[in-house]
Amino acid sequence: MVNYPELVKKEIQLADSDAKKVLYTRNVLEGSRSRVKFIFDNFERISLSVSGGKDSSFLLSLMVAEARRRNKALAIQHNILPPSWKDSIFYSPNEKDPDWIKFDASWIHSLTPKDWNKLTSLPGYTRFSVFTLLWEQQYQDTVNHIVSKSEEFLDVCIPFICAVPCNTYNSHSSIMPEFCSYDERISSYDPKTETSDKWIIPKPVSPYFKLVSNGSVFKEYYTYGDYFETFVPNFHRWLQKGRGTDIYPQYPELNHTSEKFISCSGMRAIGESLSRWAVISNSASGKKARYKTQDWISPLRDTADGSWTAMPIYPCNSEDDFVYFAKIAEPRINSFNSKITPKPFTNSKDLGTKLHHVFNHRKATPSYPNTYNLYYQANLPVKSMRIDEALSSEGNRGIKLYSILEPGLWNRMIERCSGVHSSVNISENNENMEKVSFKMDSFSKPANMNWHQYFDFLMKTMPQKNANHYMNKASVAIHWANCRGYRFEEDPENYGIPFEDPNDIRGSGTVFTWKKICYSVVNGDFWMRWLSFSPLHRKNSHGYSLLMIRRRLWWGIFPPSKKLVKAFFGEEADNIMERPGFSLTGPSGSERPNEGSFGLPNDRKTSNRISLPDVWKGTIREEYFNATPD
Repeated sequence: MVNYPELVKKEIQLADSDAKKVLYTRNVLEGSRSRVKFIFDNFERISLSVSGGKDSSFLLSLMVAEARRRNKALAIQHNILPPSWKDSIFYSPNEKDPDWIKFDASWIHSLTPKDWNKLTSLPGYTRFSVFTLLWEQQYQDTVNHIVSKSEEFLDVCIPFICAVPCNTYNSHSSIMPEFCSYDERISSYDPKTETSDKWIIPKPVSPYFKLVSNGSVFKEYYTYGDYFETFVPNFHRWLQKGRGTDIYPQYPELNHTSEKFISCSGMRAIGESLSRWAVISNSASGKKARYKTQDWISPLRDTADGSWTAMPIYPCNSEDDFVYFAKIAEPRINSFNSKITPKPFTNSKDLGTKLHHVFNHRKATPSYPNTYNLYYQANLPVKSMRIDEALSSEGNRGIKLYSILEPGLWNRMIERCSGVHSSVNISENNENMEKVSFKMDSFSKPANMNWHQYFDFLMKTMPQKNANHYMNKASVAIHWANCRGYRFEEDPENYGIPFEDPNDIRGSGTVFTWKKICYSVVNGDFWMRWLSFSPLHRKNSHGYSLLMIRRRLWWGIFPPSKKLVKAFFGEEADNIMERPGFSLTGPSGSERPNEGSFGLPNDRKTSNRISLPDVWKGTIREEYFNATPD
């Protein structure tokens, strides 16, 4: 067995008995390889989500190596390769450093287009899907890396590189809290070429694979402007149902519903995320279903059809990724072939011709994006080298780096994304080049206001649409607290909610306060994740807004004005306002309902089960979105 001295850190896994961390004798690389092998042994359709970062690139390299190992054995079995290739597993290009080990992938160069066509058509040939959702607001180097790797690994990967309009929330602005990537509704969009000169980075083009640039191919699994959290699981359901041939009809294995489908992601749990670790530990302790005693495999969310999700590299850390890239990364299959000269590819539908050109006339690229080299030159520590989507709360930690590393991209980002320039100006004196975020212990308000008044002030400074969104979320949270011990009638002016908890310095306490609500608003937490909310499905947003107007009237929490109700319901507004029990000030404390999880009768607990009278039904009119605050 090959010894990897740089990876002597023992792998941390879970003991089935008590779900505690234990040390295994194998290192993290051996463990990750064994989990990848387990996936290929037990699932017939495999999908890998790739973001272009170091973790997903690490897992992509491991899965490609395993798939090629199996395909080489298949080629030997069918006499496409001579038996002499059987024992050719490792080689070292530098004899003085035997630890510098590469996989021997030179067999790939020896195959002709005819050989490739024969090999890829054999039963048992191993391939897996690679899914990437491209964002307009990300590094150009990251996009180039994703496209390049999709081309290099075309022999074992089926690339689903999607550049469709998707929404994300913008933590830098309260004026523009949502941003639609690759929005086709802007004035400069050309539907014939599917391009726009206003986009931050253009959609990539490749002669080797088809870019998914139109969301209509996903049909019922996609709604224009879907959020990332909605689009990704819906894509995997679409793929699991055998719809992949709508894009790639040449791959027959995509043409049927798979009962053994798994979605893999390069997420790390240990030392990275407590919520991810909770998934692993809950599986080990029996609180959550798992696949064949494998704690790192859990059911795919909202499915009951044998679909699973996996985290094969969960015990790794950032240093493990870079050690692998430096010493063992596979495959840079033509990196040591000096005879290769770049040659342009004339588009051909023949897969064998494409593969032969990739491996013999195209230079290989590094196993990770060049962005990390730029991070290193910018003197960032390894733990801070993250490629996050720029507008999210995670990505705002390095938003200033965009202006330094890619100035051209930054100029276009300022034109498209509200608030990013202000975030950089605020962080000018921050040594770590991170956006300044207010922490709970240092978060303060104007001296002449209490926290409830401060929240009202924040709402008046926003566009009415955004203010209404925050009040919808806050009203649900306040009503939830009212049903669990915070008495409305004791302080009706503030809905029974205390202003702050002096003992809750970090904001992690169980006491629900007005300060926590204001904290979410000021930090640009559009979906109030900090209060345990999750993003709403795009297709349900209009119906949810209608429902929340009625709930706020019924609960008496942030009761909407007549102008707002008219904007939602038009001529029906007067009938709704005159409904018994409804008023602009809300019902009194003694009249407040307490049935069901939302204060509605038990047969109306959730929005998708509510059957409302005709007088309550209505649609959101366009005038509302352009209305100004009262």
